[in-house]
Amino acid sequence: MNCLLDEIIPPKDSWSLAPRHISIALTNLCNLSCEHCYAPKHNAYLDLASIVRWACELDGLGAIGIGFGGGEPTLHPDFIEICKQVHDSTALAVSFTSHGHQLSETMVSQLSPYVHFVRLSMDGCGNTYERIRGRSFQVFQDQLGMISSKIRFGVNFVVNDETVGDLNKINFLHDLGCEELLILPQHATDKVPSISAKTHKQMTSWVAQYSGSMRLSVAAYAQEGLPTCNVFSEEKEIENYAHVDADGFLKETSYSNHGVKINISVLDALTKLKHTK
Repeated sequence: MNCLLDEIIPPKDSWSLAPRHISIALTNLCNLSCEHCYAPKHNAYLDLASIVRWACELDGLGAIGIGFGGGEPTLHPDFIEICKQVHDSTALAVSFTSHGHQLSETMVSQLSPYVHFVRLSMDGCGNTYERIRGRSFQVFQDQLGMISSKIRFGVNFVVNDETVGDLNKINFLHDLGCEELLILPQHATDKVPSISAKTHKQMTSWVAQYSGSMRLSVAAYAQEGLPTCNVFSEEKEIENYAHVDADGFLKETSYSNHGVKINISVLDALTKLKHTK
């Protein structure tokens, strides 16, 4: 549990050196081929020892949470061991993002002592989901039910021209135990453009009228026009979040083209990244 005590604002020189949350792409490997996916397509993955070493350093520097992604992180050969060692070696909240179809009941049971939250990617419902993901939507729903019995979860939802209409069909997620809906307006890739102005307007209207019980959140890059709450108004984005790609480069976000290779330490790379912006 994270608690915000805002009666006293500590001086900036006493703030933690690490971002509050850091995401790590364990691998670029994925057995789906979604057009909107931003992950690099070359084969790369990080080794267990480096990940645990970085996590321990980040924990000591004041980070709160670490999120594993990809690619598809469950395809990393040491995925369960990574979660276990980071959980056992640090006080970090451990989460990961997955398309969900690799998660067997056995794997979820093995992960449940070490993972605090899972984010499952769902772009649209029914036929929309199946066209984009190339997987059965019913199987995906069954996976959510299975996961919710063991680990708390939320859903990531990419919003584009094709999926925006399906925002009106997501009530079933609450019944399956979903706690949070993370809205991800489509980011441009080599295959797709950024979310259109028309679709962005539809999405904004839906958010304004939303009255469900699931928490709503939105990616930091796409908060314009949405009723977000920034409790740390003086905080720069890199003080809140940073990303490590599967080649070991520290970046401001997972979409950034520029990064700094982590050689000596995460702090060294973070310092260089701040100074080369």
